[in-house]
Amino acid sequence: MINTETLEIHEIDIEEICTTAERSINTETHEVKENIILDMSNQLKEKFESIEKLEMKIKERNKKLIRKFLKVYGLIKAVDKISNENIELPIELQSIIDILNDTIEDFLEEEFFPASFRLYDE
Repeated sequence: MINTETLEIHEIDIEEICTTAERSINTETHEVKENIILDMSNQLKEKFESIEKLEMKIKERNKKLIRKFLKVYGLIKAVDKISNENIELPIELQSIIDILNDTIEDFLEEEFFPASFRLYDE
């Protein structure tokens, strides 16, 4: 889970920005004071960096989840193969294995593989 205490993203207050911008314009020449532009660009850079850190954490978390999911998929496929070829199992247990196998394959077909193949479509 992502720790939102360390990376907080706040909404931008448009009124505050407009007020700051009005105070930063030289009324005689209608030019923006340099220090306010620098300050605003620094704030924007900080926001961008915090969003970038959050994005990297999410990507790492997704990689871990995908690895774990594929391990579970491999185990289910192995149990299914063994149960179909070598061992006579009670019908209830075989039904559970078949349901797990079908469910995970449906998920892969609908959710996982379309997202992976979308990279090649672009």
